[in-house]
Amino acid sequence: MTSSPRTRTLSLTRHHRATSAAPRAVAGSAIWVMTNVVAISAAVTLLTIPSLQAQTAAPQPSKSQEAAAALQRGDIEQAVQLYTAALDDTAVSNDRRAVLLTERGVALMKRRSFKAALDDFNKAATIYPEYAAVYVNRGNLFLLLDQGPDTIKEAIKDFDRAIVLSPGLAAAFGNRAAALLKLGQLDAAVADFTRAIELQPQNPAALNGRGRARLLSGRLHASIRDFSRAVTINPGFAQSYRNRADANMRLSQPAEAVEDLSRALAFDARRVEDYAARGQGYLATGNTSAALTDFTKVIELDPKSVIGHLGRGMARAKSDAAEEALTDLSHAIELEPRSARAYALRAWLYKKNQQAELGEKDVERALRLEPVTADAFWAQGELKESAGERDLAVAAYSRALGLDIRHRETLEALARLGLEPQRDETAISDAGFEGWRVTQAGGEFTAQHPQFPSLRVALEMLGPGQPKITGWERQKAPNANYGLLQFSAGQLPHGQTLEAVEATAVVDLAAMAVVGMPVTRLGGRKATFNWDENRLAVTGADGLAETISLKQKPEAREIAAAAKRNETSPPNPKREGGGSGNSQREASARPAPRKAKTIFDLIFGN
Repeated sequence: MTSSPRTRTLSLTRHHRATSAAPRAVAGSAIWVMTNVVAISAAVTLLTIPSLQAQTAAPQPSKSQEAAAALQRGDIEQAVQLYTAALDDTAVSNDRRAVLLTERGVALMKRRSFKAALDDFNKAATIYPEYAAVYVNRGNLFLLLDQGPDTIKEAIKDFDRAIVLSPGLAAAFGNRAAALLKLGQLDAAVADFTRAIELQPQNPAALNGRGRARLLSGRLHASIRDFSRAVTINPGFAQSYRNRADANMRLSQPAEAVEDLSRALAFDARRVEDYAARGQGYLATGNTSAALTDFTKVIELDPKSVIGHLGRGMARAKSDAAEEALTDLSHAIELEPRSARAYALRAWLYKKNQQAELGEKDVERALRLEPVTADAFWAQGELKESAGERDLAVAAYSRALGLDIRHRETLEALARLGLEPQRDETAISDAGFEGWRVTQAGGEFTAQHPQFPSLRVALEMLGPGQPKITGWERQKAPNANYGLLQFSAGQLPHGQTLEAVEATAVVDLAAMAVVGMPVTRLGGRKATFNWDENRLAVTGADGLAETISLKQKPEAREIAAAAKRNETSPPNPKREGGGSGNSQREASARPAPRKAKTIFDLIFGN
């Protein structure tokens, strides 16, 4: 007699509380939980849940108990042999046999005997079709094989079946989310990861997975909150450090990315990708000597690394080691003759060496290889700028940003020229608040205020809809250079209904940057904010906690006063956090910050 679906759900999700060695209690032992989604390839790492039978004291452990214990300690071969011996018992009931087949299938998967594992899962599903764990594991096998969309869709079918049988099974939701992520269905993946988190709030794997889905959909601050929670739960979760570093690089926060990659390298000091990524972070912070060290390490670990030679070539070029840089970039081209970036970087190096003709030839090669690459147009702009052809340089930089709005080298070139990127933006009516206005470019929304011309606040939507600013609050001393910009961020599913969600951008007005974006309202739930001089502790309405370090600058009072200079009423020292009248008058007497020209302004002479 088999247990009911509800009983199976309890035994699967609360296996640590069971005391019986009956088949229903063993159900949790064969479930694999998705712990990781790595970059865009979504390669997965799997973790087995400890077997109940291995934890249950018994004077004479059975073959299946010994097998579960062997699997738990990593002795895969012994586990397979012991499960096989247990299956040889003809008196074993069908439901119990299905459990043993599923557990042996897990062991065979870990041994990479995929065909044998699939045979075991198929047999288990045939003789005990109500057993949810077999579908979770067979779905994981399909994900691990990853032979294209059809294989992933088969995995999703298995996870669907597991969820029907056991609606409280977090592993099924987490693994289905990972499959959806592979198919690029990001919103659906976020919804499933969220359900897995609701069922297992302390599961860092689901938090990491949701963070990755949010990262790929451009919700960078939301992804950082998920990654931060994951490493708080499990400080050894190296992949979340890597993912958080990725998000910080996209937010133009390379110093934070370097810190996270250093943490990841503490767990695996030979991971080439981490040294390469940290090297890029060091380049972005201007620390060329550290970048050079990291890219050299990449080449030591993998002499054929194109990324390593490109990175070291750029670091050497920035260190004025032109000959060595040329050697690295030329070697990269030998390793990957179709690398448009390699030709673009070498063209830039030729420009630095005042060999423009050679640089032009490399730009032509890069454009032949990739006619729509930002790297080539950036290098073309560098050459035109060096030749004094400013308008042509700006046009080339504009084309580069049209292909990649975050292209770091192009943004640096525009900053050098005193220009801002020109964006094709549309104003959203009725979305602003007290001087703040909201614009849209593609699927991205931005808030701006005339008092802060260099500040652009990306309004991350967590659900469908358009943002609407609902509040703006400046803080008092000692945090007078911080403000909270509240906005509606769409709707999220909650059971059979939708909940309105509101987020808040924490803005550092000294650095003109967003330093956090917690969820501050979700349905009837609200966030809590606790300020002190050094940090802001926020527990979001979604249950995620984060701590934001606050940087207090000596000129905070002047910044606060200057921000109020355009108001009709005179500055109020109390409202702006105190300070002497002289200090405020001096700040008000300073000229307003000059707004940088855009590419549009330069081209049309404005």
